[in-house]
Amino acid sequence: YGSIWREPGDGQLRMWYLARPRDLDDRRFFTSVCYATSTDGLHWTKPDLHLCDFWGNTANNVCFQPHWKSDKATGRFDTVSILHDPSESRPLRRYKMMTYQYAVPDKWNPKAAFPSGNYVAFSPDGFHWQEQSKPVFRLDHGIGDCMTLMHDTPRKRYTAFVKILSPEYGFYPKLREKVDDKIQIWDGKKYIFCSGENPVRRLRGISFSDDFVHWTKPKFILPTDKDDPPDIQMYNNTGFLYGNLYLGMAYVYHVDTTGGIDMQLIWSRDGEQWQRAFDRTPILPNGVDERDWDMGCHAMFTNPPIQMGDELWFYYGSQWKRHGGGQVKRHKPLFTGSGTAFGRAKLRLDGFV
Repeated sequence: YGSIWREPGDGQLRMWYLARPRDLDDRRFFTSVCYATSTDGLHWTKPDLHLCDFWGNTANNVCFQPHWKSDKATGRFDTVSILHDPSESRPLRRYKMMTYQYAVPDKWNPKAAFPSGNYVAFSPDGFHWQEQSKPVFRLDHGIGDCMTLMHDTPRKRYTAFVKILSPEYGFYPKLREKVDDKIQIWDGKKYIFCSGENPVRRLRGISFSDDFVHWTKPKFILPTDKDDPPDIQMYNNTGFLYGNLYLGMAYVYHVDTTGGIDMQLIWSRDGEQWQRAFDRTPILPNGVDERDWDMGCHAMFTNPPIQMGDELWFYYGSQWKRHGGGQVKRHKPLFTGSGTAFGRAKLRLDGFV
């Protein structure tokens, strides 16, 4: 996950991206927001920022770290989205960030010092961040990990697309984890265990804010319907202004068939009511099984596409393995590393139709 913004002066591209170690069970490791730059969009430089300590060394490109970092507990970012807001009148808030953070091992503890959920932060330069102490959306209130941001400049508001964990479209749950990592959901009278009869599904919601601190209760968007295969869920989505429309990408998760996540085009006239386009053919399909580096799960960078001449460039993260479930076996990656990388996809200008 990450965001890329172009400097208005020299045109330099600035990337903020999420990086985490391979061994997530080792609490000495923690997820970080890192920074890179490029002049051509293809070759990227990771500068030594000397801002954050990582394994006793500040010569790294880390610019933001989680709340928790100790021998007993570790904080982890699961998603990050950043807005560059040059019109902001307060210089200390020119950059705005939302991250989903959860504590290990107290992921579901609502009384933790920093409850799991989505937190916002501000920065004058994209490096030095001041974070709000309380989450704007909480995990135990049914708001999950995957979210993205959009600056709705015509309507002078900020938009957050969030994940709602719910057994059905329109039902707003309260969740907790109790026994053997099983999830319980509030049915209106009591907590009951989620099972095959009342499974928690990934659904999409939309929320708005005038100040980036106080947000409206998310409303459901992008429901599945009779034209969808029965196994798909809406894992995440992006949104951006394009001409007099709003466009975006829906991350479509094929839970029981391939286990992969591909991208469908979505659109809106008002930034509130969203629809999926055409016959729902993936606008960015997965790579070829057992061959391509991006055969598994896509995650779009959360910024609008970058115009390069007469092309639109989209950046995305992907991997060679499936999210989970599915019937495609995992295999050895075809390149060195952890199996995850960033890619670039292109459209001709105005080439959505």
